Amino acid sequence: MSKSLIDYFRNENNKAAITIKLKIFSKQGYAILPPISSKVLKDIVFSDDCLSQFIEYYKNGAVSFKVLSNDKGKKYYSIKKDNNENFKPLYIKENEFLHGAITAVVNKNIDISKIVDCKGEVKYSSSTFNYLIDSISIKDTSELSVGIKDGGFLKITFLTPTAIPTKIMLPPWASNINRRIPKFYRILPEPSFIVAYSAKLWVKIMDINEANNIHYYTGRLADVYMVEMDYNLRPETVIVGRDELNRLRLFRGFTGFAVYRVKRGIMSKILDKVLDLTQLMGLGKLKSLGMGEIKVEVLNNKFEKI
Repeated sequence: MSKSLIDYFRNENNKAAITIKLKIFSKQGYAILPPISSKVLKDIVFSDDCLSQFIEYYKNGAVSFKVLSNDKGKKYYSIKKDNNENFKPLYIKENEFLHGAITAVVNKNIDISKIVDCKGEVKYSSSTFNYLIDSISIKDTSELSVGIKDGGFLKITFLTPTAIPTKIMLPPWASNINRRIPKFYRILPEPSFIVAYSAKLWVKIMDINEANNIHYYTGRLADVYMVEMDYNLRPETVIVGRDELNRLRLFRGFTGFAVYRVKRGIMSKILDKVLDLTQLMGLGKLKSLGMGEIKVEVLNNKFEKI
């Protein structure tokens, strides 16, 4: 590496993180939601001119559509609970409001004037959903921080099912066999996999040059600087939809929380930035549709079991 590891995570580019919160409702009685409700937000972006500027960002992996939730915080995605191929659809009642969010990393000069008053309706299958903008917030990416740069105790809550690709920790010397390795996913929050994925996301979205394999070295270092202190996890099988043969498409992930102790040093400084980006964009498989949504909290210096 021609420069030190921390240099790859200094933010000197011209980008900003934008969060657009929307209210989703139906004026026509019960409306059936997609199995992963965030698909409604994706359809809005691809059908409404006032949000069309996010399509290119989406194609570059810099947009995430959060799963819809109600006023009590319940998140709307379908879970497979038995061997039955049928499942109870998600729905929204007439004039019931659900809340969604579109998060993206964009150029600082983005024009939000067209977004502020954006509203309309979008169809999914036989249902029609109405939407309007609730709020818009913009944060300079140079301000990304979860508050752990000096080390301490960190709690990560996995709000929606999370699965991290195993290939993220493929050693550089084994890159020539990458195509022969099956696509497997971790459903345990191991530090190296979380940090390697977050580092790779940072390198891609922040347009960091000459950073091949930086995510791998960062992940390896995480297993030295981070240790699990507590956790409460459960696996879930999410219904994504159906394939061309009408078979269920499934996704296996985990939800819950894990607490880590982070030693002060180079890793705590890197974590401070990359975890805030991952908190915005999501972690692992189907992050663009709201899977792998996480919440990061710094706990008191003295760890207490949760």
